Amino acid sequence: MGLPLLLLVDDSEVVLAYERSVLAAHYALATAVNGREALEKIGMLRPAAVLLDLSMPVMTGDEVLERMLADPEMKSIPVIIVSSEVERGEAAKERGAVAFIKKPIQPDMLRAAISGALEEVTRRRREGGLRLIMLETGPIELGVELADVESVMMQPSIAPLSGGPGYLLGIANIYGEPITVLDMARRLGVEHAVSILDRKLVVVVHGKLKLALCVDKVHDPLEIAPEQVIPREQFAGTEHEPLRGTIRAVAQTPRGHRLVIDPAALISRAMARRLSVDVKIAQLPQDEQGDGGGGFW
Repeated sequence: MGLPLLLLVDDSEVVLAYERSVLAAHYALATAVNGREALEKIGMLRPAAVLLDLSMPVMTGDEVLERMLADPEMKSIPVIIVSSEVERGEAAKERGAVAFIKKPIQPDMLRAAISGALEEVTRRRREGGLRLIMLETGPIELGVELADVESVMMQPSIAPLSGGPGYLLGIANIYGEPITVLDMARRLGVEHAVSILDRKLVVVVHGKLKLALCVDKVHDPLEIAPEQVIPREQFAGTEHEPLRGTIRAVAQTPRGHRLVIDPAALISRAMARRLSVDVKIAQLPQDEQGDGGGGFW
């Protein structure tokens, strides 16, 4: 993982050069010399935090802060005011900036303010936020909580399953453990967008049973802030019929709003109990399985 990106905003090249010298060893840095440029770069770069001067041409820091706080995509980005104007700086902090650093800048105070702001963002996101891994199957992209995911791999060979719904493909031997494979395309009623050789298996925990979800693509994990999460009980009318009963929330992601599902609800409890028994049988030596041993191999 790379260094956190900070956007330094000031119309003074001397101040920007000084901030770069203080922070370059600890952060990735980008700069803007006025408020309009700052807003453009915030939208493009999504920095971890913004260091913002107040008195600037074209657009003041006060207006930048106001627009950020009014924008759902920007308001979660912490803003640290760096200014020689104490009254305006304190007023900006009252309006929503996370800290105010008075010029001339003291390096230790600046680094401490940034560190504190980023730690607070992390804490807030973990309290009511979500850590998701995004799964793509055909035209549908869904989120699964990262805590439910054990591993991701290319699709191995699969032994067919006798009976059961058509979306259960069979059993794969994953790191020496037989795991039932669920085809998300069949479960959702769509077509895969990639060939079988390019599909991924995402192993998720389902109580005492593990399931491997066959999907087309797996995106990098995302941190979703609490204000970007709509719990299931607060929305209606967005259910995709094959997912009825599996939806936990809707998350606002960089690619738009996405459903977050509970992988444990993709199969019924009765089917989960049956699979638990069948997988245990599949783990037995062949001579111990008996005539009714599942017939998977």
